[in-house]
Amino acid sequence: MRNPRVYEWTIVLLLMLMWGVVGLNRIGIAYLFPILVPRFHLAYWQVGLLLSGTSVTWALSTWFGGNLSDRVGRKWVFIPALTFAALVSALIGAVWNFLSLFIVRDLIGLGDGVGWSVGEAAVAEVSSPERKAFNQGLYMGGYTIMGTGLGAIIITQLALHLGWRWVYAVIAVFALGILALLARWMREPRAIHGRASGGIQASLHLLGNRQVLLLVGLNILILTWLQGFNGYASLFLTRVDHFPLAQAGYLLSIGGIVGFIGQFALPYLSDRVGRRPVVVGAAALAAASLIAMSQWRLGPGPLAMLIAVNGFFGWGLQPIAMATVVSESVPPSLVGNAIGLTNFFGVVVGTMVMPLALGVIAGHWGLATAILVVGLAEAMILPLGWALRETAPRRNARSREVLTSQSLGL
Repeated sequence: MRNPRVYEWTIVLLLMLMWGVVGLNRIGIAYLFPILVPRFHLAYWQVGLLLSGTSVTWALSTWFGGNLSDRVGRKWVFIPALTFAALVSALIGAVWNFLSLFIVRDLIGLGDGVGWSVGEAAVAEVSSPERKAFNQGLYMGGYTIMGTGLGAIIITQLALHLGWRWVYAVIAVFALGILALLARWMREPRAIHGRASGGIQASLHLLGNRQVLLLVGLNILILTWLQGFNGYASLFLTRVDHFPLAQAGYLLSIGGIVGFIGQFALPYLSDRVGRRPVVVGAAALAAASLIAMSQWRLGPGPLAMLIAVNGFFGWGLQPIAMATVVSESVPPSLVGNAIGLTNFFGVVVGTMVMPLALGVIAGHWGLATAILVVGLAEAMILPLGWALRETAPRRNARSREVLTSQSLGL
């Protein structure tokens, strides 16, 4: 592909599809819980462990993978790691109890975690500057549209028609096809070879930066929402609101499909009005919709509207706070390291500790209380988002123009 724009779109779309498979690996297991919970006699705390089962290995691999890719290149870190994850995910169909499922989930995290830090860094490098935020949102949108949008339908329908044991074998074949195309077409930018990120010393230096610490906090809260709501939503809809599994799948798909739109609409908006106001506004609306959902027992129409609002703004603020602002806050040679570092802490707390804690909360006070706690976590994004230093190039350029005009008395 000699046309730079065709190459850019091709690679971004292939990476987006692969990140969508990661979404199916990460969140898709939740759509099987109405089947797996009675089959394996799972308690809610075990459900929480299965949701967080990929988190320990994910946290380590996203940090290590991002750091390594800064030094040796993106392609040959990304492709082997995701190939391993695809092959291991097929083993979900062979599990026989809670422990075997937990071990498989943990192994999947070794590969999938690399997809975040290395994938977002690769998208940033292949993208034209004017499309960077949009493309990073599009990449993340693959996780949303496939993990919680189409994935909610795909997984529930595959489980109903083929049986749950065949679901991830089918998904693995699809993933390997995408990876084969990336291996064939993806190029490594010349500038990356021999580039050093400084390893652990550079990571410790980043943790001394106020902006990076705020981004760590945002990662934790956003991932608490992502894993908490999406992990317990199908159980909440089937056991609290008493929807059938198929209808719950369709309702949840609305949040994923609308969220996919939000993941490139809100980054596009943030390019024009700034990162901070979009993050704060999106967090406020996402939190309000989820709190309302947890407190009121609604019919399918009003519930679908709340799920749509929560999905659009919840998913939409994610690429801005977790990828674009991070990549704009550090030197280019540290982008992979910074994305991996902030995600490391986000994953450890937001997707390892919190799903387990929410499982305990659900067991003692009910699933609605667990969903309420997730809504309150979204509300905590507001003060952290407002404290961020603005990084949008267009907004900063406009501010510099105003300051220059004032200093000249214009």
